[in-house]
Amino acid sequence: MGLGLAFLYPGPLYLLAALAVAVAMDAVYPYHSGILLRVHPVHTSFVLAVRLYRPRASRAWGAVLWLTVMALHITVYAAALLAAWLAGPVVWIVVAGYVIKTSISIRLLLDTVENVWRSLATGRLTEARAWAQGLVRRDSRRRGGWCP
Repeated sequence: MGLGLAFLYPGPLYLLAALAVAVAMDAVYPYHSGILLRVHPVHTSFVLAVRLYRPRASRAWGAVLWLTVMALHITVYAAALLAAWLAGPVVWIVVAGYVIKTSISIRLLLDTVENVWRSLATGRLTEARAWAQGLVRRDSRRRGGWCP
């Protein structure tokens, strides 16, 4: 019987265990620094994009750049999950937990929401909009529309 794609999703219990590991990792190590920052996908995506960037390139080049960066990360994570699966279920849970942890940050989300709340509570709307921009990933500095 072949390996198939079980190493990507072995089942809901494995996924729940990996999610618990990710939440624990986020609680213990919420902000990346040092070597873990250097291998974080946001940092490595930035480094790759800067190295592959071409001034005045077309949108097609931008699409190629995005696809290249994403494909590289997906390949590395899939290889890590495969190697972990071959090493054993506990290793897979830890590696999958790390992959999930680098994909989401509960601590960063809670800290940002708290900063928005504190800014609103003290009447600093401009500051609140700046913090909210980290949540919605669009320009929230303008008045009107959905932003008060």
